[in-house]
Amino acid sequence: IENLNITKHKLHKLTQFVEQIESHSYEVGNFEFTGKIVNLKSKDPDGLKNSVVFTGIYNNLAITGSANLDSELYKNAIEAHKLKQNITITGLAKKTITKLRFIEITNFTIEE
Repeated sequence: IENLNITKHKLHKLTQFVEQIESHSYEVGNFEFTGKIVNLKSKDPDGLKNSVVFTGIYNNLAITGSANLDSELYKNAIEAHKLKQNITITGLAKKTITKLRFIEITNFTIEE
């Protein structure tokens, strides 16, 4: 098939579009991620809507991880943040190139 309407400019635009789509792709699976807490958020620490944001290195890339925590884990995260300790979360997560969002937590540990 011959098409004379494909120019270098159109090919460049198509290549940029494919790269943009690939950068927004994600995978879902079990992950273990260790990092430093950079943000804690809660309207009620005794409630169920508590979140943590932490940063670290995963496969040689800087990644930002986030998770919703129950009351007990949130209080543990507060202590880890005060003491500047890293946390490790293991569980089901959705991962893009630079972000990791935990959907279900199977393990939460504070690194000494």
